Amino acid sequence: MKATLPVGVRNESALLREIEVSAPTGRCLKQLRNDLIGGTNRDVYLNVLKQGVVEVVGFGKPTESLLLSMKAVDAEFVYYTMALLDAQGDWPTLTRACSQCGHSFKEEFDFTDVVVRRIGDEDFDSPFNNDEGMADFTLSRPITSLDVEKTPYTKGKIGLTAVGDWLDIISSKKKSEDGLGTKMMLSLVKAIAELGPDWKNSGTIADLDGLPMRDLKMLEKLHNDNKPGVRTPEETTCPNCGTEFRLMPFDWVKDFFVASAD
Repeated sequence: MKATLPVGVRNESALLREIEVSAPTGRCLKQLRNDLIGGTNRDVYLNVLKQGVVEVVGFGKPTESLLLSMKAVDAEFVYYTMALLDAQGDWPTLTRACSQCGHSFKEEFDFTDVVVRRIGDEDFDSPFNNDEGMADFTLSRPITSLDVEKTPYTKGKIGLTAVGDWLDIISSKKKSEDGLGTKMMLSLVKAIAELGPDWKNSGTIADLDGLPMRDLKMLEKLHNDNKPGVRTPEETTCPNCGTEFRLMPFDWVKDFFVASAD
C-alpha cells in the first residue's frame, strides 16, 4: 500500500515522504512473540518497522540507519497503516478499564475514527511546519548548568523525536526510580534541539530538574499537542457508570499485533 508519511525522512538533501507499506505477516507475528520473550522493546518495535516499510520512494529498501533517523510520529503512522491493512474492515476490540468505577469492558476500535495530520496540510497549523521542523520556546526561569560560565539560557527550540531516541526511551529499564515521570523528562531531553551550547550532546534530565513545573508542562504540551501523525479518539464512556474518561494512549504494536484475536 502506498502511503504518505506525516513528516518524511531525509536522504542527503531530499525529503522523502512516499513509502510502500506491507501488512503484517505470520513471520512478523512469530518474530514479535519471540522478541517479547527473549528480547527488548527495542527489538519488537524496530522489527515491525523493518517489516512494514517495504520501500521508501526515491531511496528503495530502507536501511536500519534510515529507519532510526525517521521521526517517531512517522513510525507510529507505519504501525497504524499496517494495523489498518491487517484489519481489512473487521475492526478489533480493545479492553478498557473505567478510571472512575474500575469496570473493565471491551470496545470496538473503529479505524475510521483515526485522523492523520501531515506537515503541509492546509488544515494543520503547527509550529513544527517550517524548514527546520522545530518550534521555539521560552522558559520562565533560566538554566545556568549548561556551561562553565553559568550563562543563563531561556530560549530554545524543540523538535520531533527521532525513532532511535524514541526506542532508547521505551526500552529503558522499568525501575521504581525510572518510571513515567523519568521517561517524560527523558523524552523532553531528546526532543529539545537547541538550548545553550551543544545541548544535544550534553543536556540531561538534571538540567531540567530545577525548572518550574509549569515550564515542563509547557514543553510537553508544545510537543504533544502540535505534533503531526496519528490522532486517535481520546475519550470514551463507561457502560457501567456512564462516566466519560480519558483513554490511555494506544500502543499500536502490542494492542493490535501481539495480542491474540478475540
